[in-house]
Amino acid sequence: MKSGKPPYEVSVELRTFRKRLSMKKIVLSFMVFAVSLGVHSQERTIQGTVVSVNGEPVANAIVAEKGTFNETETDADGNFRLALQSENELLVTAFMMDPKTVLVGNPSEALSITMATNAELLEAVQLRKVREREGKYVNTATGRKKKRGVGYSVYDLQEAYISAGDTDMFEVFKKIPGVQVKGTTLLGQDPYVGFTKWGAINPPPALIVVDDVPVDQNMLSTINPSSIVDITFLKSLASTTIYGSLGGFGVIKITTKNSPYYKEEKLRENTALVKGNDYDEKVPMLSEWGIASSKSYWQVLNQTTQPDEALALYNDLKQQPENRNVPFYIDVADYFSRYGNLYAHTILSDLFNQAQGNARILKTIVFTLEEKQMYKPAIYVLEHTIEKYPGHIQLYRDLARLYAEVGRYNTAANLYKQMIYNTVPNVDFTPIEDIVFNEFRSLIAHHKNKIDYKTLPSEFMVAGFKKDVRIVLEYTNPQSEFEVQFVSPSKKYFTWQHTYFDNADLIAQEIEKGFALKEFILEDNDYGNWIVNVRQTNDAETATPTYLKYTIYKDYGTPQETKKVKVVDLSNHNSKVTLDRFFY
Repeated sequence: MKSGKPPYEVSVELRTFRKRLSMKKIVLSFMVFAVSLGVHSQERTIQGTVVSVNGEPVANAIVAEKGTFNETETDADGNFRLALQSENELLVTAFMMDPKTVLVGNPSEALSITMATNAELLEAVQLRKVREREGKYVNTATGRKKKRGVGYSVYDLQEAYISAGDTDMFEVFKKIPGVQVKGTTLLGQDPYVGFTKWGAINPPPALIVVDDVPVDQNMLSTINPSSIVDITFLKSLASTTIYGSLGGFGVIKITTKNSPYYKEEKLRENTALVKGNDYDEKVPMLSEWGIASSKSYWQVLNQTTQPDEALALYNDLKQQPENRNVPFYIDVADYFSRYGNLYAHTILSDLFNQAQGNARILKTIVFTLEEKQMYKPAIYVLEHTIEKYPGHIQLYRDLARLYAEVGRYNTAANLYKQMIYNTVPNVDFTPIEDIVFNEFRSLIAHHKNKIDYKTLPSEFMVAGFKKDVRIVLEYTNPQSEFEVQFVSPSKKYFTWQHTYFDNADLIAQEIEKGFALKEFILEDNDYGNWIVNVRQTNDAETATPTYLKYTIYKDYGTPQETKKVKVVDLSNHNSKVTLDRFFY
């Protein structure tokens, strides 16, 4: 993602977004339903600070009022403010901290909440990081170095943008964010690192280094992309001094299978490729329906076959304290789907009205609406959520994607452009740039004639964009720990672990930046029947359960594209279940 002014005039839609929301008439039925449950006419506001045992502020801690849908997050200084709805306790959870329950006292007195670090987990994570730093090497301008010793910007792209149909490296570069290819095949082509980064009117192209030897740009047309092991961009001055003025405008280092380094390291596999482990488990298929149908409220609703009678029963059930939780509303919305989405919409509206300030519940509502293909109300909830949480980067991506679902292609394209060029004030989309880039290219592939594409850089316009299988995981709470296992037709597996021990840096970044999603690509892999398993790995107390949205695309970016969405309550699955089986 590039910072600074983009090479075209971006849409003003996002700039006027907040003003437009405050002025527009509310036409969706979310606002037709009055807030009907448990909100006392007299609310008390309590404020406080969350700190660690050494007195350091704890940012992004979740402070939730037990027995309600009411919660907030601490700011960078650990401060919070919460309008209480009851006399209950607070539950405070935070990254790498032990959960803490706090009694609500006199609201006029500020709370000071001290949280204890999970010492055993912290020690394990720190030990793991030390071992990783000691052993990990990267390509740099001055050769192979341990990653911890690299004090400047190094960008590894591996094979994420290389497909079987690429005939030369120019085709590969045209697909990579931050690289421009100027010229034509007939007259010659040159790659440039960055769009307008260097500030020169006619900057020279990037220096090309293949297997540690500087080469002419024309050499790129002779390299077979399938022979590439690694592509590294060196963009800072410190990293290019060894090449003198030739490297002053960036260096693109390419490592092929002919390099001696290839013999030292195994070629990195695509994201979802298996790692050589044998799979011999017998895992039950996911049955969220079965879990819901075993609950007492489901059994009560099943006593009738008429929607109006079922609604009357629901109105009684929702008054019961034991049903004041998110799974009740999501399960009941699923139950009422048998009578049509309007009934499900009614249930989700009730939940929305009670949880308008709760980011995790709002995301759960959006997940459920998208699973039911109710895109317009999902957009409404997302727009509302961005108003509450403008710094959460994933919300903008989610909104752009759903705009495209309802045919607002130019609006979606303009929002994607602003994410790609980081022109939203005080919001940095770099952590999700690959996902945004893939989705924007897919939007162009599907609807090029319906959007203004004339000012787009060349890499967005390359024909033939396609991903065989694309899987996107989204989860409502980045603090949640779980693992997803991919099993190939040859019964080998690869497990991606969203845990503090295995991915502490990623989780910390997710919490800080406001995103919780992961993309996996299957291309030219083992063909046959694949299995996707999932389980929650930590059952620590939380006020709101984490919901996982699983989306699988086949033939992504082509006219034959198909899409399937599943939403799962992870709290139901501390044992492994099969989330999906698909043929590839």
